[in-house]
Amino acid sequence: LSALAAYCMPAFLALKGKRFLLILIPLVGIILARQFLGIVALGTGAILYLAVVHRMYWPVIPVVITAVLWNKYIDAPGVNYRVYVWKQAIAAFKEHWLMGAGIGHWKIVFSKPMAIDNKVWLTTHNDFLQMLFELGIGAAVIFAGYFIEVIAKATRDNAIPLMALVMIVVYSSASFPMYIAPTAMIAITWVGIITIQVKEREKLCLVIV
Repeated sequence: LSALAAYCMPAFLALKGKRFLLILIPLVGIILARQFLGIVALGTGAILYLAVVHRMYWPVIPVVITAVLWNKYIDAPGVNYRVYVWKQAIAAFKEHWLMGAGIGHWKIVFSKPMAIDNKVWLTTHNDFLQMLFELGIGAAVIFAGYFIEVIAKATRDNAIPLMALVMIVVYSSASFPMYIAPTAMIAITWVGIITIQVKEREKLCLVIV
């Protein structure tokens, strides 16, 4: 719920007039979900959007304060557990670093309970690490190349999908939204939107030149 609301929220920024108030719907959804990661993703996206569009940088302070208080009084993300599992993923990746272990093989390789909590982790709670483990080093090259290209070519006009992309990256870094159909479809939609916008801008620049 938290990821779903967070991923949808940037779209509401494009609404005009009174319809803009509908942004309260995903905002309330994120708050009711009570997930720390949702607040961090929202805060990071808001910081980027305000910095790019309005040249406002002071929101970093209230966002950090909110995240700290949220972590202390509402929801702690279990960082120690995640870090332990991430270390296991990195160690396993080194054994198949070139071609990867194969799509879906995380559940097979890590079918036994983890020593830290005696539970089976069906995902790494880090989409990038899981894809790296399953697909190999090529996945990292593709991701890095894509993000570098998009960030280098994005402008203020791309602020909304860029905000969504940053929120997706933040959430995917400590959870598994790309392995859940609704959030994965929305994420891919945002990736498509910003890719098309950047490409169209390139074509327009070429025409002008």
